Amino acid sequence: MVHHTFTKTTKVFLVVFCFLLSCKTENKEDIEVIYQSGKAVSITYSSQLATQKAKVFLSTNLNTPLLGSYNFKGDDYTFEPVVPFSAGITYILKENGEQKSSFTIYKNDDVEAPTLIAIYPSTNTLPENLLKMYFQFSKPMQEVGSALDFIKVTNNNTGKEVDVFLELNTELWNKEHTRLTLWLDPGRIKTDLIPNKEKGLPILKGNEYTLTIDSNWGDAQGNTLGKPYQKTFNVVERDVKMLHIEDWELLVNLDVLTVHFKEPLDGVLASKSFHIENSNKDIVSGDFRLINQEQTLKFQPEHPFALGEYTLVVQSKLEDLAGNNLNHPFDKDLTQTNSEKETEFKAIKFTVD
Repeated sequence: MVHHTFTKTTKVFLVVFCFLLSCKTENKEDIEVIYQSGKAVSITYSSQLATQKAKVFLSTNLNTPLLGSYNFKGDDYTFEPVVPFSAGITYILKENGEQKSSFTIYKNDDVEAPTLIAIYPSTNTLPENLLKMYFQFSKPMQEVGSALDFIKVTNNNTGKEVDVFLELNTELWNKEHTRLTLWLDPGRIKTDLIPNKEKGLPILKGNEYTLTIDSNWGDAQGNTLGKPYQKTFNVVERDVKMLHIEDWELLVNLDVLTVHFKEPLDGVLASKSFHIENSNKDIVSGDFRLINQEQTLKFQPEHPFALGEYTLVVQSKLEDLAGNNLNHPFDKDLTQTNSEKETEFKAIKFTVD
């Protein structure tokens, strides 16, 4: 069996440790799994088993080796994957097309299951040219297969499953691997492009859709969601207007600044696109919070505002749900010249009195 270790210890201790935790594997000898902080971060194997030319594969995908680094020390090779191995998953060590060994990562069934915390946009009324959706999980999710294997979208008007999201070779996860970004195909959204003419928009005005997240989607430790999640939404007309900060409404007192956007914005971009400066250009410390289905921003200063002039500074890349930002609309007519100069930031001045 494979020896599961958290540090360099004797094999006798490891066998007892694995027995007490009910490790169930079909691993062969000569491969040792190294754990750090509960994650399987690397393996070591004897040079008598294989050379540095050997590669590690998912047992479900023997064509594409895992990305990572191989190092030789003493009589052993060490392989460290770019992303830690996923619990409950079996991996294969191959060299020159021949399987040399296999190992399965220990799965602790007593660990609390992951949850889907939120789906953004949180509103259930979406424009026909919606550009992105975000899925926020409570724990780092697994790097096995495609996320789209666990996501289904059904057109409730027709009762048929539809392909909505763009499949990418490299999935768009945040650094913690807890938030997934899925794009609706921009080529189908932008007018006059070939995918738009051939396939049409991913979602259609006047239709209702249900997005379902499969209960078998697992986290990095191999624990599944345990229950399905659903979001039902209605589709309305396209949003083709670029954002204008002049349309926003600002309300302020000594304790809080409230900004009403009057439409939902991209929640992830909006959470990191703002800061406030006082009249000396110093940044005002405090907390930003999005509410009202990403239609309202509240800023609570660390200390009450002093009386005087302030500036709300906004990154121009901030977008609405259709990808329109503060410099131009997403579906920009390239034949038209934009008379307004594009800038990195926009600003709104306000007074606390």
